[in-house]
Amino acid sequence: MSKKLHDILRKLQLILPDLLSLYAILDTCFGWGTMPIVAKIVPILASIIGHLVQGDSDEYFSTRTVIDKIEPED
Repeated sequence: MSKKLHDILRKLQLILPDLLSLYAILDTCFGWGTMPIVAKIVPILASIIGHLVQGDSDEYFSTRTVIDKIEPED
């Protein structure tokens, strides 16, 4: 997964709850009546995106070495 796609998915995951709230308001205003379905789909979608992005992060960091921070002696 490219860094750009990773960043887009991470941002989408962050704004999904806000989009759900906006949709709830629009659903109430226009009487669409689809909010119960959308309210079930959005958390699952956010979870799937989180798993995809976390798996990508795990793969990225599995090929990197973490260097211990060197503290100066007093």
